[in-house]
Amino acid sequence: MTQDSAALKDELRGMFDDRKMAVRTERRAAENAIQTLNYRIALRLTSEMRSEVEGLRWVLTRRTVIALACIVVMTLATLRYAKYAERRQEGERRRMEALGKAIEREAGGARAVEGAMAEIVRDAENPALTSLLSSPLG
Repeated sequence: MTQDSAALKDELRGMFDDRKMAVRTERRAAENAIQTLNYRIALRLTSEMRSEVEGLRWVLTRRTVIALACIVVMTLATLRYAKYAERRQEGERRRMEALGKAIEREAGGARAVEGAMAEIVRDAENPALTSLLSSPLG
């Protein structure tokens, strides 16, 4: 009976050890499955993030190029307008100078006419000249 109980005890101990080994194997298999699943999820997320980042990079590159093109166009337009305004001021200045010269010529001519008129007034004994001076033109 002692031998039978010892044999049963050994057999029971062996069954417990077998069960412990089976549980450890199942636990390792579950951990491996979890690690594989984590790896797949990480891989998928990484690839999706890369594609999102690449798409965002293209959008930002496009916007940057458009912004730079706008800056170049605005700069050229500003330079062209400044040149146009400068030419316009130069033309205005030349017109004013020409007008000033014309006024000076007119003034010089008016002075000459005034001088001639003064001589005519001095010679006022001539009745034809007197009537001419009193006309609306004079």
